[in-house]
Amino acid sequence: MANYVRNLVSGSKARFKDEELDLDLDLVYVTDQLIVMGFPAEGLEGFYRNKRGHAKRFLDHRHRDKYWIFNFCPLTENSYDAAIFYGRVSRYPFPDHHAPPLAILALASREMRTWLSGSDDRVAVLHCKAGKGRSGTLACAFLLSLDVSPEPPRLERSYTPKQWAKLRAEEWMDVVETFDMPKNESPPDHEANDTSPTPNAPIYFDSSPVSNVSDISSIVGPPASDTSLSDPTTSNSPLRAASTLEKVLALHTARRMKQLSSSSSGLSNSAPAPKKPKQGVSIPSQRRFLLYWSLLLSNTAPAYLWPLTPQPVSARPKVKLLQITVRLREGGPTKMTFFKVVNKVLEKTVTTKGPKHAYGEGMGNLWVSLARYDDQFVEELENWERWTRDEQGHLGKRHKADGTHEGRSVTQIFEDGRWDKSKMIRSFAKLGHVKRKIDVQDHDKKERIYTHVLTPLNERRWTMVQNSIREDPITATSYMPPAMESEIDDICVEDTAQVSTLDDSIILEAGREVRAKLYMGQVFMGWLWFVPAFYMPQPLPRADDVPQSTHIRLSRKDVDFPLGIGSWIVDIDIEIEWVPVGSEGEASFHSSPTSDP
Repeated sequence: MANYVRNLVSGSKARFKDEELDLDLDLVYVTDQLIVMGFPAEGLEGFYRNKRGHAKRFLDHRHRDKYWIFNFCPLTENSYDAAIFYGRVSRYPFPDHHAPPLAILALASREMRTWLSGSDDRVAVLHCKAGKGRSGTLACAFLLSLDVSPEPPRLERSYTPKQWAKLRAEEWMDVVETFDMPKNESPPDHEANDTSPTPNAPIYFDSSPVSNVSDISSIVGPPASDTSLSDPTTSNSPLRAASTLEKVLALHTARRMKQLSSSSSGLSNSAPAPKKPKQGVSIPSQRRFLLYWSLLLSNTAPAYLWPLTPQPVSARPKVKLLQITVRLREGGPTKMTFFKVVNKVLEKTVTTKGPKHAYGEGMGNLWVSLARYDDQFVEELENWERWTRDEQGHLGKRHKADGTHEGRSVTQIFEDGRWDKSKMIRSFAKLGHVKRKIDVQDHDKKERIYTHVLTPLNERRWTMVQNSIREDPITATSYMPPAMESEIDDICVEDTAQVSTLDDSIILEAGREVRAKLYMGQVFMGWLWFVPAFYMPQPLPRADDVPQSTHIRLSRKDVDFPLGIGSWIVDIDIEIEWVPVGSEGEASFHSSPTSDP
């Protein structure tokens, strides 16, 4: 019964059956040295996730003292005593469903590399809660940092008996087909096919496009005048970085997700192509941050990111966030019924007690909350990134000091729970309506596209929205899946803290992560994470330069969890521009609040 429930909860993820131990675990070998699994749980949670005792027995039996666990769950979510696994546990926590601070990708990848380099028999065991999004993101981050292209497992231990038997049969069939091939024909050139890691790898995987990752053409690294950067064969090309990421994501998906067989009607003798499995790392922002990491590793990211010499906040490059434009498609008849229910929320947010405002009806029904990770937390991570970076500048390798600095170890960052025993993300600004227009896109279908232009809200305008929220009986979680209700971290009606604005814009540190969360009234629509620096033209402007706007355009598939009315999103346009170095705008930057919103 318990195994049935666990298989049901695992859904489309692959599982590992150890017949010798009679164990069925939510676990896979991505490579021979990299394992990804679900959280090792106890109590009621152990009934539908990996039972902690089972996971420990599996690892002890197969790998003895050669495994090290990497846990990505915050203390507020899940925890256990590291002594259960003999102290061989490192923690790099960040919230479920979110992209991590970029520096965590570097720090975790370096520790994995250091551990695995000690012996070919060692394995790194990665887990979050479900063993998919966060653990998949960090697994891919590590694989991207390797000096050689990662390959699927080659060892028999990395497969179940059924998988291994099937694999060997397929290899023999390949040998037979090659032997029987006419002399004037040559065997397939696997090396010429980018979708395969090596000609002799045990399995081959389809390198599907990196969907849900921002168009690589919009990611700006070094000056565009360097034509070598547009050549995908150049080692420091952004296109090469994106191609490498595609292969790593495909490898992770091929190993972590169930391989689906296509249905056949039996009317055709031709073998149908297998169905494409669901993505292993499916959250768009996590995939987007992996692209940033790939660009950093290939030295095609902006040169001012992560300097070896620390800079004060006042000296770091900054951008102005001018506005966010959201286009929504009108829903069909069924969805319109839902809209009528939600519209009561919109009515409250649109209107206030008193006369109508000059900027017209529609102000406030759609709004965006901006947030980022705690400033002191990110500062700590980026300091350790500098202190532990390889002397030669390889971002995926540790310094010879092996993770220590002035008598402290990088593994001590999360020991006391200082950073993850409460909310890790801080809200700091809001954007709301200025105007709304309706564009009729298709006269035959009578489809309407609503364009909402959102600009920064000062404290007075945010207070107007606050009042509407206070009066609204419908909670922010009304249309949010239960698993995500803990992410309501920016809708506290007492939150009045706002970043100072300059000329109706919000000043942001260019190299810092930003989350934009969309609401209609109190109804959640989706969110997205981005780092402005990766989209800005290079080099940095001078004080006397005329700033030019940059537009980050993202479609609905680039938004995380566009649920309910979020499915009406057509696209989102984020307009930003440089704050010239030495201008007055640099002084308008303020750190985000350090208390929970």
